[in-house]
Amino acid sequence: MLGGMGYLRVIDTQEPAKVYRTPLYDTQSMDLRAFENEKEVGVSWVDFDRQEKTFTISVPQWEESWLNIFISNTPYTHLEN
Repeated sequence: MLGGMGYLRVIDTQEPAKVYRTPLYDTQSMDLRAFENEKEVGVSWVDFDRQEKTFTISVPQWEESWLNIFISNTPYTHLEN
């Protein structure tokens, strides 16, 4: 349906109704090794700030998709590599 695109979803375990979704990314370019600490949770190139409730995207050659207006519900910044 999304043509090789995917997104990550973070669910607040204290308030399961709160769900945060990343913008779309190319599934071929993602490294899904997970990490977690007191401040952030994520995978390589995608961090979710627990306090600010924002994503930081640092995927190489990441391209914005017009579909993000329907998928992503969380503020994010993209860091150029």
